Amino acid sequence: MKKAVINVDKTNPLPVLTDSVTRVSIQCTAKDENGAGIEVNILDLIQDHDTAEVKVQFGSSPVQALAMLRRVMTALEKQANAELNTNHYSRMQ
Repeated sequence: MKKAVINVDKTNPLPVLTDSVTRVSIQCTAKDENGAGIEVNILDLIQDHDTAEVKVQFGSSPVQALAMLRRVMTALEKQANAELNTNHYSRMQ
């Protein structure tokens, strides 16, 4: 797997964080050719505290990462909508 690192925004970087979080990883579980579950790294967001840059490092190709993130966002949107509907109906009662 080829890894690519890009800057999210060079002209307007995020402010320097003062907490200890420097890396956020998004992973999924996939099956290998033998059917065994393996952890696959989709992408890492890396905060550089010295330069205030946030870099994205892809665990595979950006196209594959985008496809996986779309699936995650679709599931998250469905869950959030269901929660909003539940909260809306409970307030009406």
